[in-house]
Amino acid sequence: MASGTYISSNLTKKQLYFMRLLDDNEIDIFTLENIKSLFGENFDNLNEILENLVNKKILSRFERGKFCRYNFRDEFVISNYLIPDGIVSYWSALNKHGLTDQFPNTVFVQTTNEKRSKIVFEVQYKFIQVLNKKIAGIQLQGF
Repeated sequence: MASGTYISSNLTKKQLYFMRLLDDNEIDIFTLENIKSLFGENFDNLNEILENLVNKKILSRFERGKFCRYNFRDEFVISNYLIPDGIVSYWSALNKHGLTDQFPNTVFVQTTNEKRSKIVFEVQYKFIQVLNKKIAGIQLQGF
């Protein structure tokens, strides 16, 4: 997914270095805390670098402190970044596993926390709060 080709005249050396670190580590989506723990010592002005990359449309901010590459749009991965204990569920999970041919126009996310529904990159996310004892049958993917 990472292109690795950037026009250096549009980027400062620090921005270019940051984007190459993302490329080298195959990072498409991240939180500010993740990046600080991985590369924080390399950047004294990380917030400014991220803000400039968002303004240049190289990165997108989808929530405070949460970023992805400008072309990254995997709604299931984004849903797990929107709420830490979120689980794609209900109609969305049925579709993901090929158990229905109908496309849901909302990504349903089950969580033990309260969070309001929101739209990110023109995708509607609905968060359903349940008791901790009701969460079962979780299948981790991509780890």
